[in-house]
Amino acid sequence: MRTRRVAAVLGLLLVAGCTGGASGAAGPDSPQSDPPAEHVAAPDPAILAVGALFDDEGALPLDAAQRLFATVVEPLPGVEPLADAGLTSGTTADEHAHHGLAGMAVRRMDAARDQLPPDVVAVLDAVVEPAEGETEVVIAPARARTGADAAAGTADVPPPDELAEMIARVVGELEALSGHDLRVPIEARTVPGLSSHGLTTGRYTPAGGASACRVALKAEIFAGSSESAWSTIAHEVWHCFQLDADPVAFGNGPQWVVEGQAEWAGEEHIGGSPSSRPEWDTWLLTPESSLTRRSYDAIGLYGTADASGADVWRTMLPMLGLSTEPAVATLFGNPVDIAAAQQAMAHVRIPALGAEWESHGPGITDARTEFPVVAEIGAPGEIRMSLARFGTLPVRLHIGSGDVLLLRADGGAAASASLPGTGTIELAPGVVTPFCLADGGCACPDGSVPGGTEILTASAGDGAVAVGAVTAGEAAVSAEILTVDEACARAPSLVGTWETSVAAVMGSLSSAYGEQFASCTGPWLVTFGADATWHAGFSAECYRDGITMTSTASMNGSWTSNATSFTVTDLVGEGSLTVAGVTMPLPVVDGFRDSFGGSVAHTIVGDVLTYTVDTPEGKQVLITLTRVG
Repeated sequence: MRTRRVAAVLGLLLVAGCTGGASGAAGPDSPQSDPPAEHVAAPDPAILAVGALFDDEGALPLDAAQRLFATVVEPLPGVEPLADAGLTSGTTADEHAHHGLAGMAVRRMDAARDQLPPDVVAVLDAVVEPAEGETEVVIAPARARTGADAAAGTADVPPPDELAEMIARVVGELEALSGHDLRVPIEARTVPGLSSHGLTTGRYTPAGGASACRVALKAEIFAGSSESAWSTIAHEVWHCFQLDADPVAFGNGPQWVVEGQAEWAGEEHIGGSPSSRPEWDTWLLTPESSLTRRSYDAIGLYGTADASGADVWRTMLPMLGLSTEPAVATLFGNPVDIAAAQQAMAHVRIPALGAEWESHGPGITDARTEFPVVAEIGAPGEIRMSLARFGTLPVRLHIGSGDVLLLRADGGAAASASLPGTGTIELAPGVVTPFCLADGGCACPDGSVPGGTEILTASAGDGAVAVGAVTAGEAAVSAEILTVDEACARAPSLVGTWETSVAAVMGSLSSAYGEQFASCTGPWLVTFGADATWHAGFSAECYRDGITMTSTASMNGSWTSNATSFTVTDLVGEGSLTVAGVTMPLPVVDGFRDSFGGSVAHTIVGDVLTYTVDTPEGKQVLITLTRVG
C-alpha cells in the first residue's frame, strides 16, 4: 500500500511557492524558481565513511558514536574527532545535517547515557533538550485516531499547534499502513540550525522501556521543497514507531535496519523527494558492498522488497531485534537466498527483461552500474568481483552470433539470467549452462546436444546475469560462444554405457536400510542412448551362508537431461533372485527403480559419472559409474 496520495493534501499544510532548501530543489509550485542543476550520480563519501564505523551486524559502537558526534556536531571532552576524509573534507555542515549523521550519533549516545561521563552527557543534553524559547509540543498517542485537523500552512516554520497537527496526521497514516498503534507520546519542536534535518531520541523508563519519543526538526527544512520536509517528518515519526516497538533495537540496532527503514518510510509516505538522491546513488552504484555497512542507503533494499510483493510496512517492525539473515528473510517474506537473488536482479536495471530486473522505490535516481561481459566467437568474457555480505554482482551480458553459448556463474547464494528468448531462469552456481543460438539447432554427431538431451534456446543480443551473495566471497560470471563441433567436443555427455559393480550398487542400496542381503559379483551397466532410450541392468552370482544364488535385473525407459540433472520416465522392469531353482522378486531393485521418480542431479568428471537418487523412503543413495562405451 502506498501513500503517494498524501501529496494531494500538501497544499493544506505547506503553502505553495517554497523555494531553495537543503535538497537543492525548488518547491514544486514555484513558477519563478530556477531549474535544478543536472543530477550527477555518485556514491556519497559521507555515507560510505560512516558505514565503515559499524560493527559486523551494522550497529554503531558507542565509542564510534562519540567520535562521530565530535566530528559532525560539536567537540566532546576527552573524545578525538574522526579524521576520515569522507566526513571532514569537501562536506559542509548542511550536508552532514541532510544525511542525519548527527542523528545516528545522538540516538546511540542518548540510549547509553548511563555509560557516558557526566561532562559528555552535559554536551549531549545541550543538543537533546529544548533551548530557552523553544516550545516542545506533545502529541498524545491516540490523537491521530481521534481526528487530527490539518491547519493552514505558512511559508515559514510552522507554529507549535500546526506542527502538532502535521505530526498527528503522519502518525495516523503510518499507523494505518503498519498496523501498529503508537503507544508513546511524541514531544516535538523545531530548532534553527540543528545539526541534522531531524533528531529523534527517547525518554526511557528505569526498566528500559520507552515513555516518550522526542523529535527535533531543523527549522530550515520548511523553506525547502515541501516533499523533502514531509519526508523528513515521516522519517522521524517512523523512528518513534521503532522506539515504541523495540527500544533496545532503536537505540543500538543495525543502521541498515533503523535508518534504512526510516529513509524508505519517509520517502514512500510522500512518494519520493530530492532528499534521497545521495542515498539512492550510493545504493545503486555500490552493489558489491555489505548490507551491514549501510544506513540510509539501505533504502534500496526496502524498495526491492516492496516491488517483490512483500508488505514492507507490516514486516519492518518485526525485523527489529533480529540478526541479519532472519531480518532480511522477515522483510522479504522469503528465504535469504531468494531475497539475495531478487536484489541482485534489481541492481541490473534493464526493465526490458522484466520488472524483476529493475530497481524500484520512492525518489529513485537513474544511477546504475556498468559491469559488462561480452561473449563472441573465440573471445570469451568474464568478470570477477569480491562481494561483501549480501552484496550483488549485476552483469550486463552482450551475446554475439554463434552456435552455442556456455554461461557460468560462480559464488554467491543464488544466480539468475535472462537472455533474448529465455525469460528469467535460475543458474546453478559453478555449473556451465549451455544455450543454443543457432537457428538450425545444436545437435552433436551422436544425436545428443552439448550438456545433455535438453538445451535452452536463446538468441544473440543483450541480456543479464545477476549473482546474489549472503556471505562474503568472490563471485564471477563468464560467457563463451563456440561452434557446435567445439561445444560437442568439450561438453561431457551422458550418451553411452556406464559401468559399476553389482556389489557397489547393492552395497549403496543396502547401506540405506542396513546389512547387505548377499555378496554379489558381476557388472551393473547403465546405457543412455542417443535416441533418448535408457536401460539399466545386471546379471550376477550372489553368495550368502554358503548358498549360491543368481540374480538379474532389467529396467527400461526414456531419458532427458540438461547440464546438471537427468530424468528417466516411463520406467518399467524388475529384478529377481533364484535360489535352488526357485525364483523370487528382488525388492531392493524395485526400490531402486522407484527412486527414479523425478530429476536426478549428476556430475561428470572425465569418464566418471556420479548421481544421487532418493529412495521412496527418503533415503539417499550415491551411485558412481565409469564410462565403458
